[in-house]
Amino acid sequence: EFLYVYTILDVTELELLKTREFNQAKMASIGQLSVGLTHEVNTPLTIIKGNVELMEFDLFDLEDEHLKANFLENIESVKNGVKRIETIVSLLREYSSEMKTDDVSHQVVELNDAIFDTYQLLYSRSRFISNIYLNGELLTINHPPERDSLSAVISKSKLSQLFLILINNSLDELYSSTLPFEKRFIQIYTKKLIEKNRVLITVVDNAGGIDSDILKRLFEPFISGKEQSGIGLGLNIAKKIIDERGGIIKAINTDDGAMFKIEI
Repeated sequence: EFLYVYTILDVTELELLKTREFNQAKMASIGQLSVGLTHEVNTPLTIIKGNVELMEFDLFDLEDEHLKANFLENIESVKNGVKRIETIVSLLREYSSEMKTDDVSHQVVELNDAIFDTYQLLYSRSRFISNIYLNGELLTINHPPERDSLSAVISKSKLSQLFLILINNSLDELYSSTLPFEKRFIQIYTKKLIEKNRVLITVVDNAGGIDSDILKRLFEPFISGKEQSGIGLGLNIAKKIIDERGGIIKAINTDDGAMFKIEI
């Protein structure tokens, strides 16, 4: 007679750990790449900007007014593009610089500034998916919102990371929405909670909401309702950012979408 011994090994946790370590290494590489990218882009950008300004100056001597107007219009378009690249490079440099130093967890960060900075980074994607509003005002790339004196004591890079996670989540869901573009929205509201000496940030979309089974465990690691993207770490990271500041983050479903409420 033979005695067979079988061992069943659950490798799920090991595989999840490997996946997490791989993605952490990948994000670190992306961070290093962004540092080099900002330097490499800035040099040719300076050359382009200088030459465009010289071309614009030379065009004022052009006698054909119609032709001059067309050239100046095209140059203005190029200048706007250069300005857009400069903004992105500046933001990447700022975030990369802060990541290199000790975490500045006690910065006083203007909320509208942080939201608009994040919007600029996501603009190339969001403009094809959904409009984004701040306190009822449509955000546009060339017109930053007015400051309303609302601020939070938190690392600016972490606050921006929080907004990136939340807005990107909404964009992911709205991307597959059957609603026409003009009816899609991401609404961001900010409010001072005087009695708590905190600020309330609300991010709302109309992408259909979160599956009830996932909603209960939404902030746990490796929980994701996305079929095509995400490994379920984004909202877990968002919660850790808020927890570090002793704040609160929660998610609920509305009639036609999801709502995230953050107190910091």
